[in-house]
Amino acid sequence: MKPRHTIVCYLIAILCFASFQGNVQAQTAWTVAQTVDSGWGKVLTRVKYENGAFNFAWQNMDDWNAPLFYQVYGESSSPNLPFQLQITNSTMGGNPDIGSVKHLNIRYATAEGEFEASIQEGDYLNIPDGDHTVVGPPLSEDTVVIVYARYETANASRDVSPLIEDALLSSPQTIYNRQDFRFSSLAFEFDGTPMFVGSDRWGDRPLHVYDEFDQGVYSTKGFDGWSYWGGSSTATDIVNGEGVYVAGFSRNEDLYHDPIPHALATSVDLQSWNFLPLPQGYTVESIAYGDGRFIAVGAYSDPDDSSGSEYGAVFTSLTGLFWTVTILPSQGSLQDVEFTGSEWLVVGDNTSFWRTADGFSWEQIVPNNLAADLTAVASGNGYVVVGTAIGVLYSTEDRAHFSEQARYSGRVNDIAVGNDSFMAAVGSYFLAAEFSPAGIADITSQPASSYTVPGERVTLSAQAVGDAPLSYQWFQGSSGDTSVPISGATSATLETPQLFQTERYWVRVQNSLGSEDSATATLTMQEMPVITGQPEGESLNMGDTISSRVSATGNNLSYQWYEGSAGDTTNPLSGRTGSYFGLRAELPGSFQYWVRVSNDIGSLDSNTIQVQVIPVPPTITDEPQDVTITVNGFFGNLYVQAVGPSLSYQWYNGISGDTSNPISSATSWVYYPSDDSAGISNFWVRVSNSAGFVNSRTVTYTVLPMLPIIREQPLDHWITEGETVTLRVDIDYRSGTTYQWYAGYAGDTTNPASSTSSSLYLNSLAVGEHTYWVRVTNPDGYTDSADATIHVSPSAFSSWLAKEGLPEDETGDGDPTYSVSGDGFPNLIRYLLGADSQEQIRNTERFAHGLIEVGDQVYLSLQFTSLKDIDDATLHIEESSDLNSWTETAVLISAVDNGDGTVTYIYRYSGLMGTEKGFLRLRASRP
Repeated sequence: MKPRHTIVCYLIAILCFASFQGNVQAQTAWTVAQTVDSGWGKVLTRVKYENGAFNFAWQNMDDWNAPLFYQVYGESSSPNLPFQLQITNSTMGGNPDIGSVKHLNIRYATAEGEFEASIQEGDYLNIPDGDHTVVGPPLSEDTVVIVYARYETANASRDVSPLIEDALLSSPQTIYNRQDFRFSSLAFEFDGTPMFVGSDRWGDRPLHVYDEFDQGVYSTKGFDGWSYWGGSSTATDIVNGEGVYVAGFSRNEDLYHDPIPHALATSVDLQSWNFLPLPQGYTVESIAYGDGRFIAVGAYSDPDDSSGSEYGAVFTSLTGLFWTVTILPSQGSLQDVEFTGSEWLVVGDNTSFWRTADGFSWEQIVPNNLAADLTAVASGNGYVVVGTAIGVLYSTEDRAHFSEQARYSGRVNDIAVGNDSFMAAVGSYFLAAEFSPAGIADITSQPASSYTVPGERVTLSAQAVGDAPLSYQWFQGSSGDTSVPISGATSATLETPQLFQTERYWVRVQNSLGSEDSATATLTMQEMPVITGQPEGESLNMGDTISSRVSATGNNLSYQWYEGSAGDTTNPLSGRTGSYFGLRAELPGSFQYWVRVSNDIGSLDSNTIQVQVIPVPPTITDEPQDVTITVNGFFGNLYVQAVGPSLSYQWYNGISGDTSNPISSATSWVYYPSDDSAGISNFWVRVSNSAGFVNSRTVTYTVLPMLPIIREQPLDHWITEGETVTLRVDIDYRSGTTYQWYAGYAGDTTNPASSTSSSLYLNSLAVGEHTYWVRVTNPDGYTDSADATIHVSPSAFSSWLAKEGLPEDETGDGDPTYSVSGDGFPNLIRYLLGADSQEQIRNTERFAHGLIEVGDQVYLSLQFTSLKDIDDATLHIEESSDLNSWTETAVLISAVDNGDGTVTYIYRYSGLMGTEKGFLRLRASRP
């Protein structure tokens, strides 16, 4: 295997590292490929493998105005624009003139033109910059040429052109420099163009940044259709496959675990998004596509569970449109998903590790030597590599036995695989580990550090795998220091000589394919504890915290505090096992405490301290007040405010001081008496602690009666003979409420109906009007409803005759063509119009005529109201110009359903008034 030589040097945001690999190391040997300037504070780094290269992106998360940087690892052949460099003595290679005002005077040319600028120390050189002066024509190539660059004062000048040129080549691309984007993850379009997902600067609304018009100009886009939400939310990932994009969403740093409105969305163009209709409570942290399916991972948290407990959630889809959701029995969120080529792996909080072949049936993996929040996973060269929230990288070949391979400050954000190597984004570091031949020597269990005592011999061991033969060589010193090899120490174990001081050892394991160095095992020599600062006693009030501290020298020290005199170990204090001792003073009195400081050499006891706890009895600061409410009222609570340590409460029924009627479970500062029935009661509360008690005043609790409240009265109804109807009443219900319906008008109880519920069902009602009401009664009294009238229309002419008391054989006054009132409206028409035999009809809502304007024309009109759904007779609207010949050619203007079983019609004469005579009439016929 050829050695790789990599040098990456960034002038502003990147620290300089040079990594030379001169021999083949084990698969899991990690080196620093690049480091983002740690002076930034908290940095989010991401790495993905795409387009045949590793792609880096990062942003300073402590600066809301920070730009987003992007770089293709190893590319440095042309300047990256836009370019920014702060002008300081450091970046300019030194101070040309101490104490003077300095400027960078520069002239440069780009494809936009030739420019001059003068930048004062402390300000930034930006290329391009619209404020720079144009002094010449543009270049024909898309590059930057430094004509001159001098860092100078009035008395001194230095040529810094080489520094500016180097900075241009090594600077990462500032892909996005707007102040409204907070980076979360790196993603790619279908054509491999990078895009970036995250949220607005406040972390409230998810956003994505991409080259919308393929012109190298990145712009912010929201997710079309995102429901408004007042909490913090971010886009966490976007992947593509099957011709669609899938986006995931999660909470930002949210202490309240408020649910976000959406967890997954799909799009075909990155502009219009369709959101998966999931219940609230789901979040997505990572998505992957492979083997013809999407798998997203995250968490589910019940919105009604105030504890905020989370469980792992997996979302699986073959198309990106229809999803299956699986809740895994693991506490905490799932963080990353990887397709290995034959199976899917998922990792998450609390060492969650799952695998599946199809994305639907999941098997849990239980690592036997790994316990951590897992944040990233990748596979390659026969290994699975996982990262943790505290910056540790582990590797495994069998998915069960893990070995620690690297440890750096920060969270492992990503692990990517490509070009026969792994790349990890850990805190502000980008780490690399090249693939190595199968069978190379690989340490799977590191020699362990420990504490020793003088004269002790320690056995150290390491476990390794790889093609035989494996050889071992132990060294004294820190890992990598080969200056002190230990003669004869060529096995997997090392027994040290007798130790009398702290020593360090490590082992190199190698075979014909390569080698790996172990971590350093530090054997720290213990010394007898020495107490350098004795704990001190104190006097304090009940409720305050007893606090004391012992100072001691030595190593591997343990502490145990006791109550009593020094040396008396009969009363150890649970949990008090540190140099600091804190204990709430619950009881008054005098107390003694001491501490024993120990290690493997021996122990030493402290002096006894005296603690005097002054009694503090309770004091009521706000007495409970009298309360008057109605039955089933609101806010009918009694409460007391008191001060003092370790307070307890007991409420009583009766007069203050009478303890004969304690109220069970009423042992809080607030008490909610029953308000189910009217009456007057007395209550009081005793507030106590170990120093005494105090009684409250007597409280009068008055519950006023509340008659039934009718929220919705029974309604009038219009029905046809033979139809049924149900009357209903709606009330504010309370226990003990009853109903009684009556026929007649409200208050008339002479005709009770059969119903004693909130509704009354009626059938077989005769033609005419029927009135009902209901009395609602509760333990405090009753309330009568309003009247409800049921209007029953006849369903046949014979029913109408019977209602009117006319001969049903249709003779005499019962003749359909006869007008009993003599007004020209015969019985059959009156029946159809819903009128009785005697009432006045003409020029009423039932029948009227006049003139009507339609546009600029005037017509003769007829308005009448008739019954609906009549089968045994028909009304005809006819018109004539000579009172001899009648036709049904009148024009219908409107028909309005009145909601009471009738319809009001307006007809007009078809001819124009003023040009000819016109007449309209109603005619009734029967089959």
